[in-house]
Amino acid sequence: YNPIHQYAITAKAFGFPRAIIHGTWSISRAAAELDAETPDAAKMSFEFRKPVLLPGKVLFTAHRDAGALTFAVRNKDATSVHLTGRIEGA
Repeated sequence: YNPIHQYAITAKAFGFPRAIIHGTWSISRAAAELDAETPDAAKMSFEFRKPVLLPGKVLFTAHRDAGALTFAVRNKDATSVHLTGRIEGA
């Protein structure tokens, strides 16, 4: 349990305006969204750019690019990037 993911008051102690979503959950959810398009043997890389504040809504996008899937998690208006990633071998 990490206090930045549970309550606004504890997240504020670490410099966040309110609780944030767990990064591991974000990347796991993105991978699950692409599961049907990903072979059993693939390499995933990703970069966390900005935390997702809770409650919040995000936009997930993905596209195929030269033998790989690239994806991003943005805010609902697509003006800020929270997470980017790439699955090679897909």
